[in-house]
Amino acid sequence: MSQDKAQRPPTLSEVLPGLAARYVPISRWLPGYPKAWFRPDLTAAVTSWGVMVPVALAYAGLAGVPPELGLVTAFTAMAAYAVFGTSRHLKVTVSSTMAVMSASVEKPASFGSCPTTIVIASPFM
Repeated sequence: MSQDKAQRPPTLSEVLPGLAARYVPISRWLPGYPKAWFRPDLTAAVTSWGVMVPVALAYAGLAGVPPELGLVTAFTAMAAYAVFGTSRHLKVTVSSTMAVMSASVEKPASFGSCPTTIVIASPFM
């Protein structure tokens, strides 16, 4: 009987915590996050956001897409890295080089500012 239990495949509820810890690092460190770090981390987040907003707007303009797309892309990248990234120290934002390169590749391929243009350019910002 004990051999039957050993050969039984694991259930989803048995496997899921290990998968979450492996692929979603925030699930490991967030429960043990020191409350004393919250205020300095919040200050750093607000400061980063204040710097990132004009930069994201400008780089979206360089890429030839609406400025709102720069904000959405920058916020999404930072939020995704906070959940799936493995480093405590991070700064994820757009780059001017990628903005100019995506504009030079995307503009000739599109017919003006249509939804397809935005979809093509957004991953590169």
